[in-house]
Amino acid sequence: MDRKVLIVLLLAGIIGCIAAGKYKYSHPGAHHGGNRKSYQKWGSWSSWSRCSRTCGGGTQSRSRRCITGYGYPHGGSRGCYGRSYETRRCNTGCCPVDGGWSYWSNWSGRHHSRVQTRTRTCSRPHPRCGGRYCRGPTKQTRYSGYY
Repeated sequence: MDRKVLIVLLLAGIIGCIAAGKYKYSHPGAHHGGNRKSYQKWGSWSSWSRCSRTCGGGTQSRSRRCITGYGYPHGGSRGCYGRSYETRRCNTGCCPVDGGWSYWSNWSGRHHSRVQTRTRTCSRPHPRCGGRYCRGPTKQTRYSGYY
């Protein structure tokens, strides 16, 4: 039999079944025609993607495909109910910020003092979320030759 004739007869048979009410859906996405079953169902979810940020709140996603009853991917998600794609937030903790030194204060004491000091703080910015504290001294001292 010619292939085109076979396709026409097959389509005519399916259309006839639909018209006669013999072609029914037993559940969303499942199609039964004669003894041969063809249905769609969701495949497994893919693994979650890498998070878009290492800290401070990023997103990641995963997807799944609508599969026919014969194990083939179905074009799109028609016939499968639910989402084919989902996202979630990840790495929502704050990002580490290393501390930075403030400006030095003015030298203490009078100009002719024998010992003068000045200070600074690790506050521009303050370290947070596991960031490093400033390195170096918080205080400087100088000695003058005046007595």
